[in-house]
Amino acid sequence: LIDPLYLMAQVRYYSGELENAQSILQRCLELDPASVDAHLLMCQIYLAQGNFGMCFHCLELGVSHNFQVRDHPLYHLIKARALNKAGDYPEAIKTLKMVIKLPALKKEEGRKFL
Repeated sequence: LIDPLYLMAQVRYYSGELENAQSILQRCLELDPASVDAHLLMCQIYLAQGNFGMCFHCLELGVSHNFQVRDHPLYHLIKARALNKAGDYPEAIKTLKMVIKLPALKKEEGRKFL
């Protein structure tokens, strides 16, 4: 049930219906509080709305439910964008540098040469 709901929320997000996407994602997170994708999309919605406080809160909430969210490059990219928009440029740069060091990216980089 969560996959179709998440996809519907994603479509609403991409079509600019942020409030509708949010309400669908709330339902997704009620069904599966550990859903990495749902937390990250919710963060993107808050970021698009300019609500940086809720974006940061949602990022931390996602980590508290599923620590593996920090292994996802999108987590760090959202965090860096929020920090940048909030004016914390040094921390945004530091966060972007962390993305480059993620193991998932290093594996992909290694495959390019095979």
